[in-house]
Amino acid sequence: MMAVRGPTRSGPVTSLKLVTIDGDSIQREDVPGHHPGVQSKDSVRVAAKDVLADGVVAITLVRPDGDRLPDWTPGSHIDVVVPDSGGSSLVRQYSLCGDRWDAHSYRIAVLREPQSRGGSQYLVDELAVGDLISIGTPRNHFKLSPARRFQFIAGGIGITPIMTMIDAADVDGA
Repeated sequence: MMAVRGPTRSGPVTSLKLVTIDGDSIQREDVPGHHPGVQSKDSVRVAAKDVLADGVVAITLVRPDGDRLPDWTPGSHIDVVVPDSGGSSLVRQYSLCGDRWDAHSYRIAVLREPQSRGGSQYLVDELAVGDLISIGTPRNHFKLSPARRFQFIAGGIGITPIMTMIDAADVDGA
């Protein structure tokens, strides 16, 4: 089973104000869909959604224009912007678990957490193929260090980033 829900931020994400200064006039307006916790936010389309186990789905994401997505390394995660149960937005991190050499899609696995504030419930229960969602650029705080040998131990929800590390170690002959 592949699934991971990474560290989360607490509280709803605040919006950005666009400030326009024209002479002595200052105008402030909300910038729709801006989430300050998300680096390089981009919209992606859900290309596939596969049930892996009870309450676990794999979601494949692609750019709507078909262009390539930013590169990533084993252990990387992306920020995903999801609605919360209160009507605002949350930013949640999900590990990338697809083929890191596929430049045109990302794959994440999501475990539906019954006690969540709605992020995983939305992704598992409501998000559909064809929907657009906002994501951030891949980041890696769980890098695979070079070594001659590795011993990987993971289970349950923590296996998602490890799977890409196992693939990388295998390619490197470790």
